[in-house]
Amino acid sequence: MRQIRLLTLTVILLLLLGCLSGCVRQNVILVPPGEPVQIAEPIQARVFVTVNGKKIMSDNKVDIAVGWWALADPGE
Repeated sequence: MRQIRLLTLTVILLLLLGCLSGCVRQNVILVPPGEPVQIAEPIQARVFVTVNGKKIMSDNKVDIAVGWWALADPGE
């Protein structure tokens, strides 16, 4: 009787472990370099601004709102 309980418990634990490790499906979407992307959630980041033809990184992080578009620099 004890062996049956142990075997049952082992099977249940293995099934749970299998579900926890691989049953959750995650989609990964690769965006080709240079393609525009739309911001899906609010973020804070430093940005570059052009001053007198020179790119300067902002001292502080700025809020980037949902829905904004990010594009690659066409010169790079």
